[in-house]
Amino acid sequence: METKRNGKCINFGNCAKADRQEIIELDITEDFLCPECNGDLEETIIKPAGPNKLLIGIIAAVVVFGGGIGAYFAMNSGKKEIKPEKIEDVQAQQMILVSSLSLNKTSLDITEKGTAQLTLGIQPDDATNKSVEWSSSDASVATVDEKGMVTAVKEGAAVVSVQATDESNQKASCSVTVNKGGKVSERPQPQGGGNDTTGTGSGTVKVPGGTYKGELKNGKPDGSGTITYSAYTRISAKDLKERYANAGDYVTGQFRNGEVVQVKWYNADGSFNQTIMP
Repeated sequence: METKRNGKCINFGNCAKADRQEIIELDITEDFLCPECNGDLEETIIKPAGPNKLLIGIIAAVVVFGGGIGAYFAMNSGKKEIKPEKIEDVQAQQMILVSSLSLNKTSLDITEKGTAQLTLGIQPDDATNKSVEWSSSDASVATVDEKGMVTAVKEGAAVVSVQATDESNQKASCSVTVNKGGKVSERPQPQGGGNDTTGTGSGTVKVPGGTYKGELKNGKPDGSGTITYSAYTRISAKDLKERYANAGDYVTGQFRNGEVVQVKWYNADGSFNQTIMP
């Protein structure tokens, strides 16, 4: 009864015994595993060598050893070298690009020498690079500064654009129409209902961006009255929120020395917008 088992390790490239095609002898009671790498063994039956056992052994060794090398290279030829990612690639993956730009106005009507503020919205809020560039299609008609303030130069039309400087190249634009402005006297006089030549009482006078009708003092809105706007105009220079009325909008309420005290702002269609108290 046989008490020994012979085998060869087949874990080529990972086990020296496998690469040498070494015959491993184990007791029949032992696990049939390679003692060096714990890999599976292929059972080998050893037959008595014939007269040419030396020659056959050499040929077998060459074939087996060659096969082992071939198997080793075959097993490793498909492996790809794993290189660490470049720092630039990692940074690019972490960068959040701008997905969209928006302006509070898509069109503007301004009188010559007038100004209008465009408010920019950037999405998403956590975009990595929020810097933008402003430009005008015709700076002889209208210019724009780095904060979106549009200045009317002369009568005509232009397009003001803003573009993200990151790789998204997102863009938004606003059509600007500049209207020729009329001359306004330095001291407007009341029209109808005025009590004296100083412009005190009630009447209608021109104001920046529109026309005021109501109580006056020294030619200025003072008391109850209404301003109807004919151009995109800031409602009050003292308003920290810098709210602008569009052409056709109007405000009605209380004024002092030409300044807004408290007014209600209505849109051109008559719908209520909001109350302003600078």
